[in-house]
Amino acid sequence: MEKMQNTMDERYYNEKKNLAIDSLQNLQKSGNQIDEALKLIKSEIYSAPNPSNQTQIHEILKDSANKLNSARRNFEKSRWAAANTDIDFKEWLIQNGYPELN
Repeated sequence: MEKMQNTMDERYYNEKKNLAIDSLQNLQKSGNQIDEALKLIKSEIYSAPNPSNQTQIHEILKDSANKLNSARRNFEKSRWAAANTDIDFKEWLIQNGYPELN
């Protein structure tokens, strides 16, 4: 379980903030992949599903979801660092309504 002292180093805050930014920028860069997934989904036909499309679509969406969750988690870590709280990060997530980021 991750626990920090009463005051967290500003470097830690900046590190987590920058990681959140990096994750979101990487997600923006993968816009072409998301466009490709959208195109593949639109091309699906009820009477003839394409298994190779399904695999590719899930891989793209899973990658995008991972990048987004990474950004959310790092953003919360930066908020946690700035709060100078005694609670551990897991408890912080629960108290702030984001237990799924643990």
